[in-house]
Amino acid sequence: MEILEFEKGYFVDTLGNVFSSKRENMKELIPAKNKKGFMCLCLYLNGGPTSDYVHRVVANAFIPNEDKHNSVMHLNGDKEDNRSSNLKGCSRSESLYQSITYSGRVWNGNVRNNN
Repeated sequence: MEILEFEKGYFVDTLGNVFSSKRENMKELIPAKNKKGFMCLCLYLNGGPTSDYVHRVVANAFIPNEDKHNSVMHLNGDKEDNRSSNLKGCSRSESLYQSITYSGRVWNGNVRNNN
């Protein structure tokens, strides 16, 4: 499916792979892991490079957002698993709760490590 939020020539599949057809052949783009463990890509918008999360690109392409959620969660907690079947739109508070749950942290007014 073509990615509409960026310049023409970017495509994404349900497995979380992103492709560019900006040159002669279709080429899979290789994401990089950021400091928080999310996979990111550099795509072009209005002639300049911009970075976006792979899970956001996949969610925008394949997951309906009737509730106008502003965050996307990985259902299995694996930040590298960007399949559309593993993503769900959510509120910021749901996303925060899930990140605390999967990180082994506890909530007592502050977020802290359980170790």
